[in-house]
Amino acid sequence: MKEAQQVQVEVGGFKNPQIEKGKALTIEVNGRRYALTHKSKWALLRANYTYKINAERKSYPKMNIDQFFMMKFKGMDDVRCDLQHIIQGDRIHAVATTKHSLTKPQHIYGMLSKVLKKQNLEFEERSYLQGRVVFLRKLQFAEVGIQVDGGDILTDRAIRIEGFARITSCFNPISFCGLHDLFAQHKPVKQRILRFEKKEKITQRFNKVLEDVKPELEKVVERLEKSQKQSVNLTQAEALLVGIGKPYGLGFKTIKKALTRFEFEEKQTIYGLAQAVSWQAENEEIFKKKDKVRQSLASTAGAIILIHNVKEVHKRAKKWVDESAEAKKVLFNLRNPKKEKVKAIARTRKR
Repeated sequence: MKEAQQVQVEVGGFKNPQIEKGKALTIEVNGRRYALTHKSKWALLRANYTYKINAERKSYPKMNIDQFFMMKFKGMDDVRCDLQHIIQGDRIHAVATTKHSLTKPQHIYGMLSKVLKKQNLEFEERSYLQGRVVFLRKLQFAEVGIQVDGGDILTDRAIRIEGFARITSCFNPISFCGLHDLFAQHKPVKQRILRFEKKEKITQRFNKVLEDVKPELEKVVERLEKSQKQSVNLTQAEALLVGIGKPYGLGFKTIKKALTRFEFEEKQTIYGLAQAVSWQAENEEIFKKKDKVRQSLASTAGAIILIHNVKEVHKRAKKWVDESAEAKKVLFNLRNPKKEKVKAIARTRKR
């Protein structure tokens, strides 16, 4: 993981941008030369030229980002000096102004835990999820609450606060963290904290989320209950699993296991389909404890639970699958298991 490597921060401006033949663009910060990620190139452009630089960049379609960067900064002596260059190895990974605080996720969870203790609540850590969860309401069949992802020191992820549910009978997770816009019609408890100047602002925002969360959680409860009454057939389930699961990074074997469980062990409802997916996040042993596939499974289950109109979403999912060669192949193999088996035998014989 990225955060396993040491991260350092250099404060100040930069100078002498260079592109050596056959090598990456580099700049000099406090006497040492560093390469730049695509993200940090844009961060420096926007920090010095504001977001108007986005429109100007479009005026130079034949230039790549390195050439554009050189055009804007070569020979420039008055670059901003109030910047924090977030460095990993010999590469500047991200850039933030000095007024913004850089805080590790562990510190974020520590601060928010103090807020929860005042309300007699506490975080739980689940090995298959990003961040921490806290349960705010118990139902007969599930517990609902929020999932907090503390972001990362490299600023790749903002601090995210989103809805979460856990099925009481089996502990299967239903996560609404990081949902795509592809099919979801409602995103419960959606909050982001991207940059902050003082750490107190995080606790203030978190306190407000806890105050505002009850109406949102009611929507989660409503969807969990309604999903148990929404029928879905096997053909619809195939397209939904591929159309929703593929964008979350689920592969053929994982989708096939979910479909098999749905067909033989779950009720033919949206709730049953979500359970077939989330069961793997809780019980599948082939994934590593911190494998991101577990979070992807929980988020896929969350996206499925949010389906209001099965026929409409099935239609949209099928259209998306038809336009994606990779997804189309997965759906074909699901519907033609014998042919897939013949291919596997053929590959074995060739070896």
